[in-house]
Amino acid sequence: MLGGFTAHLIYLWSIGDTENCGCFGEMISMTPEQSILKNLIMLAVAFIVYKTAQKQSISKMFLFGFSGLTIISMWLFLPMPNQEEFPFESFTHFENKGRVDLSSGEKLIAVFNLDCEHCQEAAAELGELERAHEEFPDLYVLFYKEGATTVDEFESLTQSKFPYSFIDVNTFFDLIGDSPPRIYHLVSGGVTSIWDKDFEQNITNTFDLTK
Repeated sequence: MLGGFTAHLIYLWSIGDTENCGCFGEMISMTPEQSILKNLIMLAVAFIVYKTAQKQSISKMFLFGFSGLTIISMWLFLPMPNQEEFPFESFTHFENKGRVDLSSGEKLIAVFNLDCEHCQEAAAELGELERAHEEFPDLYVLFYKEGATTVDEFESLTQSKFPYSFIDVNTFFDLIGDSPPRIYHLVSGGVTSIWDKDFEQNITNTFDLTK
C-alpha cells in the first residue's frame, strides 16, 4: 500500500505538482518530493526489518527499537513551522490597498484569527486609535480564517477597516507565537518589535501619538 501511494506521488512530482500531499493534513504540509523521500526511507527500513527477522539473528527488542528510532527520525524531514524567519516578503498585495512593499518604510503587521475574540477586541482598539490620530501608522492585517466569520462581519463587529490579506494555517502558527493576536513593528523590512498585548500603549509610545 505504501509502495502504491509512493508511486502515485512520483507521478504527481513528475507532472510538476508541488502542493501539500495531505499525509499529515494542514498542520504539517509536505510536497510530493518530501513525502516520497519519507516513504522511501520507511520502505527501506521495513525491508531491512523483514529480512533480519527472517534470519532470526537479532532479538525482537532490537528490531522494535531500531524501527522506533527510524520512525522518530522522520520528523527531521518534516517542514515544521519556522519561528525565526517570517515570510512577510511573500505578501505584496492587500485588499483595500493594492500592491504593498513591506520591506520599505515603517509599518505594522497584525496577525488575527477572524473568530478569535481577543483578536476582535484588539482590532476594535486599533480602529478607535486610528480614528483618534491622523498620524496613525500604516497597518496591514494578515487574517487566518478558521470558522464562519467573514472579513465584513469582523470589520462590522470591531468598527475597524485595514488593508488585509489571508494566510494559511502553517503561516498563522509561524507568526502568532503562543496565541493570537500579535502585532509586528517593521522598519525598512526588519522586525524591530513584536507585541502580544498592550497594543494601544505600545503603538502610542512607539509613534508618539498624543491624545
